[in-house]
Amino acid sequence: MRAAAAILVILCGCDRLFALDHVDPIDGDVDGQGLACAAHELCDDFDREPPIEGLWDKRVEMGGAALVLSPTDSVSAPNSLLVSVPYPPNLAYLEKDLDSASTSVNVGVALALEPMDATTELDLLAIEWGIAPAPCTGVSFILVTQAQPRTLALQETYTGCGGLRYSTLVADMPGFHTVTVSISVGTPSSITIEIDRTKVLAKDLAVSLPPAPVKFRIGAQYVGGATAPSSLRFDDVTADTE
Repeated sequence: MRAAAAILVILCGCDRLFALDHVDPIDGDVDGQGLACAAHELCDDFDREPPIEGLWDKRVEMGGAALVLSPTDSVSAPNSLLVSVPYPPNLAYLEKDLDSASTSVNVGVALALEPMDATTELDLLAIEWGIAPAPCTGVSFILVTQAQPRTLALQETYTGCGGLRYSTLVADMPGFHTVTVSISVGTPSSITIEIDRTKVLAKDLAVSLPPAPVKFRIGAQYVGGATAPSSLRFDDVTADTE
């Protein structure tokens, strides 16, 4: 597993800043050389032949945007998933239907944000809840890049019951880093996000989530404000419901 440049982590709700200077293997990674997949509902290191969708339920590529099994850079060799977004931008992503989450959903990815122009905003990972609690008509949790300054953030989307809520997670994120997102069902429901095994967000959600099936997506699901092509990489993806 290769080292990555340091990133600055912003703990939401406090003023303390600190640096992370290495990438730990994602949960289930065996010495950085591959995933131990038997325990996971979804497990994909992209070290396989096409078709790219493989273990996923849906593959979307629109208007020149592309998903590529790339040997150029990875966490567990040989491949990672390269998401290439042209200009003018369009969408390219993978989607998986997960089992009903009775108590929690947990996803993990190794993520590398390739160079982007200063104005691009991109939705790169989404967890969409299958049953929205009234009066909501939809609930989802999305990792997004935000522009000016470049940051990675959580976007909570409460359709019909609160709109959008943002929490900044990190500023400037070169190289591969492991990102885990855990959502707990109940009253209150909560979300926890870790980057390189360091907790960067822990908060109660605006609604209490019921047990429900979940849609999990990675890739370019929305691209706004772009003035040039962009790309990102995923590796060692896991997802589980309990």
